[in-house]
Amino acid sequence: MLRNAQYLRMRTSQVLPRGQQFYGGTALYFALFCDVAGRDEQTIEAFWASIARFWGAWYRRQDYYQQINQLRGVMGKAPANGLSEAHAVGVYSRVAVFQDESGQKGHSQVLLTLRTENTQALPAGEFDQFELPFCNGHILVPDPGYGAPVVFLNNVLGLGFCFREGTCSMHCYTVEDARLGATQTLTEVAEALVSNVDAPLRAYAATIPVNQR
Repeated sequence: MLRNAQYLRMRTSQVLPRGQQFYGGTALYFALFCDVAGRDEQTIEAFWASIARFWGAWYRRQDYYQQINQLRGVMGKAPANGLSEAHAVGVYSRVAVFQDESGQKGHSQVLLTLRTENTQALPAGEFDQFELPFCNGHILVPDPGYGAPVVFLNNVLGLGFCFREGTCSMHCYTVEDARLGATQTLTEVAEALVSNVDAPLRAYAATIPVNQR
């Protein structure tokens, strides 16, 4: 890793604007991060719990797993999903649901990521507006920057979600109350989200090949 860090520092100095500093410690952290991304899921989670979660209050668990899985994709490895509470994969996106950092019961963090192998050929504007699914016992709230206004068929204005740079982040609030009926599982929530992304994009599959895996 030390050798890799030095190479990264040299390479970065070649591509960044002249005069912009890239410190060796940053290069070393990146080298370590890349090494962790290639490990087993228990090591990935342990790195989050012991090191990465302390990088700053702005750095969330879904941010960490998004970056880990981006690197795993480059390495040709499967996404690290085993330690999420629930996950689902659609044609055009994948969803992972994590326990909220507060540890409060009924609070979850949700990360949606576009499957770039299937979306890179689609028009960029197609990812600016999606409807939030109705999932009994759950309220889905997009994080700042990921909300989008939606006008429904009955001319009612509501809140939807959008992708920014290939991702969308939201929170899920879960309530179990007999008056509401059976609360859907988090897996069902994840599946409903990927379905709501797939539905408006499905027509493209007739002309643009997709990877179903």
